Amino acid sequence: MSVSLRLSRGGSKKRPYYRIVAADIRSPRDGRYLERLGTYNPMKQKNDPERISLNIERIKYWLSVGAKPTDRVTKFLANEGLAKKPSIPKQTKQDKPKKKTLEKLKAKEEKLKSKQEVKNAVEETSVTKDEAAAQPADPQPSAPEEKKPEAAAQPADPQPSAPEEKKPEAAAQPVIHNQEHNPLTHNQVLLKKKNQKQQHNPLIHNQVLLKKKNQKQQHNPLIHNQVLLKKKNQRQQHNPLIHNQVLLKKKNQKQQHNPLIHNQMLLKKKKRKMQETNLMKQNSYLM
Repeated sequence: MSVSLRLSRGGSKKRPYYRIVAADIRSPRDGRYLERLGTYNPMKQKNDPERISLNIERIKYWLSVGAKPTDRVTKFLANEGLAKKPSIPKQTKQDKPKKKTLEKLKAKEEKLKSKQEVKNAVEETSVTKDEAAAQPADPQPSAPEEKKPEAAAQPADPQPSAPEEKKPEAAAQPVIHNQEHNPLTHNQVLLKKKNQKQQHNPLIHNQVLLKKKNQKQQHNPLIHNQVLLKKKNQRQQHNPLIHNQVLLKKKNQKQQHNPLIHNQMLLKKKKRKMQETNLMKQNSYLM
């Protein structure tokens, strides 16, 4: 007969209480046992001395006879120095994610990287455009300083072509300078930049197109009325009462246009009236 040192459960539902027992392996968990060797109450705190109680002398006897403790009981005995602690193997694969999860994580990282690259490219293009727009205003103070030494050097070797080249530069600079002070031209430049940004961003571009479409519909009375009818029909479909009323109206209109159906309806009404009059007469005779 092989003996094991194990736990047998007692107590009520969700309030367990265990007995440390020497029992035959073939007997059930909570069945007959050979000897009671201690108790284990998991409902008490770990620091409480009454959580685990052991009869060490009898446990030593059963171990000397050849009884084998379970994993839980060996932990209790290891705390008392009667047995070695069971080795807990490291979980190498259960902690790590599986192949599919790793592939999903890689795909997410690649998407994030691509989005960041697109954002960086858009920012770089916007910065270059701003720099290009700001460059024409900077060379104004440096231009007259460079021209002075040239004017001093020209009297010795007069060149008729030099003053002709300077005239368009001098005429072009004040135009750029005037665009900043002129609100109309300045607003036009800002509108162009805004439109360019909207074209790059599809969401904003679609919103702008919808606004233009709505404005056109408001100006055109035919299109505007059609849009209002569509909205009205959508509301009627969502509201069951209004939807049923509309269906009845359509049905009545069809019946009026069709003479056969209209005549049938009139005949039905006439028969109902005749039946009602006959019933009234019968009731009057019985009275």
